[in-house]
Amino acid sequence: DKENLPLPLRHPLLIRERVLKMKNRINKKTVLILLFVLIQATLWMLMLFCKLQGYRYYSYANVVLCLVFSFLFVSGDRSSVYQTVAFTFTVIADYFLIILNGQYKTLAVAVFLCAQIFYALRVYLLASSRLERAVQIIVRIVLCLIGAAIVLIIFKKSTDFLYVVSVIYYVNLVTSMIFAFIRFRSGRRARLLAIGLLSFALCDISIGFDFLIDILNLPSTSFIYRLMSLPVSFVTVFYPPSQTLLCLSADAEC
Repeated sequence: DKENLPLPLRHPLLIRERVLKMKNRINKKTVLILLFVLIQATLWMLMLFCKLQGYRYYSYANVVLCLVFSFLFVSGDRSSVYQTVAFTFTVIADYFLIILNGQYKTLAVAVFLCAQIFYALRVYLLASSRLERAVQIIVRIVLCLIGAAIVLIIFKKSTDFLYVVSVIYYVNLVTSMIFAFIRFRSGRRARLLAIGLLSFALCDISIGFDFLIDILNLPSTSFIYRLMSLPVSFVTVFYPPSQTLLCLSADAEC
């Protein structure tokens, strides 16, 4: 019985037992991570290559699974907690956009903006100094003010609140992506976050192009019109992988 052994002999056995328990926990986690990635990849392929009935439910399932996964493996550090909160807002926003078919567009974008605040906080945690953190805050605020001012100047009295919220949302997303890439070499978590935000930004840029075609009445000969007329959904190409990568980036062990 190891409890009756002298302490010098008992101590190595306790260490070995703890190591075995840790390995077992890591192995279970690895299996669950692989299962999560496999399910997400399957959903993505179905959306890309199959004409599915109820397509929007598959798209929504992708985000809901990310939220569930982030809840299961939230490690307790601030970055993973912020990611879980960001997914909570994303699930709410996508409900308005996907399930309710865009009936509450302004509200959905406002909720997405709340999610972006928590992505900004995740990027803020990657900063290596107070100066870098201060630069992130100042650049973000200045660009948001400039973006909002440009919208107000262009549209004047016809400015819709949706336009202002959308610009602030895009500014925050792109700013977070740029600062995440600045810290790209700081670790696996930073790399997954940066690539995930890049994919997220490409998805939202394609949505922005569709928006511009409508409000500016772009001619069919324009580059943006031709690009968005291609037989591919850029939202489907970029959005599901972005959410999967962002989910994985919250766990330092992934």
